[in-house]
Amino acid sequence: MKIRKLHIEKYKVFDEATFDFVDKEGNTLDTIVLAGVNGCGKTSVLELIKEIINGCKMERMKIIQNLNTEIEISSSFKKKWEDREELELPEGVKERMALASMVNDDTFLLNIAFPPASSSENLNIRSDARTKLSFFIEEGYVAYFPANENSYEGAKVQQFHINNHQKNMEESLLKSVLNDVFRNKQLSPYQTLQSAVQKVNYLLSDFKLNTKLADFEQEQMVFESLNGEKIYFNDLSNGEKQLYFRAISLYQLDINDGIILVDEPEDSLHPTWQKAIITLYQKIGKNNQVIVATHSPHIMASVKPESLFLLHIQEGENGRKVQILNMEKEGKHSKGVEPNRILKEIMEVEMLRDFETQKEIDKLTELLNIQDFEKTETTELIMQLTIDLGKQDPFIMKVNHQILMLNRQKEKLSHAPY
Repeated sequence: MKIRKLHIEKYKVFDEATFDFVDKEGNTLDTIVLAGVNGCGKTSVLELIKEIINGCKMERMKIIQNLNTEIEISSSFKKKWEDREELELPEGVKERMALASMVNDDTFLLNIAFPPASSSENLNIRSDARTKLSFFIEEGYVAYFPANENSYEGAKVQQFHINNHQKNMEESLLKSVLNDVFRNKQLSPYQTLQSAVQKVNYLLSDFKLNTKLADFEQEQMVFESLNGEKIYFNDLSNGEKQLYFRAISLYQLDINDGIILVDEPEDSLHPTWQKAIITLYQKIGKNNQVIVATHSPHIMASVKPESLFLLHIQEGENGRKVQILNMEKEGKHSKGVEPNRILKEIMEVEMLRDFETQKEIDKLTELLNIQDFEKTETTELIMQLTIDLGKQDPFIMKVNHQILMLNRQKEKLSHAPY
């Protein structure tokens, strides 16, 4: 199950928006990264997808009232569509299934309307729409990793909420892994636990961690440091705890043909680890689609422009509107690009340096002319910025080149005939 297109009307910050998750050959994208400033709707898109596929809980209905959604999902449900007349479905569902239509052999289009919750009839309409949707995606799966929380939700079976207390996190991870011992009775406990150890370390192999998972004991997990010393969960850094939590959680979910939604996975992670975080989710199961919302230029630089979508807030005569811009269609580059270029060219950050340094740079730039470049003020500014930024800073190298050119220009003027 993968989302090919999502059209939203009248939902939170979106008046009308269309996400086209298809490459130029018409293939559904396996990896999607949503970027943009705070408040542009990145998290809202993830939550909406989760709620639609999960079958919105009644207490969440107020969030999506008045919503019109069109969602195109790619999956192998042609047989189910053909057999729909033979199904025993709730009253009214078959009629409303006309809202769904096959696009091709493995893709169907759903139009889902959620009118205001003002009557029991409206509630039934929403119930029918959710039943219709569930009919198609019952073999699919959605996993949601919210930002800044040690928790995840599995829409079909598992739902776990783990607070930030590290002992509770470790106990929950241990419990989930030890449950495998009982599920896999054809294997010895040792074989089951060693399989888990190998899979978790494989999932994190791109991160070049200073530790690796070594074993599971009754009340704690055992790790091994670079020098071969045994250490425990409490000894890990906060970033390592986050990575092991996510890896073990994903290992337990064992998602296939599903959607993995991740909000701001860069939290507590070193930039080097941020570059590799997408691969952690891509390694899970088979035929999954990963949709990530992020502010990290390192994550944006780890995906091709076809997979990178900028939620851009545009000022217009009728107020502010959110535009969905695909970086490939915009002619932008992302994969392998330096973070500063991502910030400037994609995130449109005007000032990359701190305010005081930028102020001094602007002042020095004004002084780099034939009349002022030899002034004491100019010389002192160059010296201070060289100390602060270093001789290899691109701006300092540019300044030194410009001083050289100004000296040559002055020398020419001094030899010029009057």
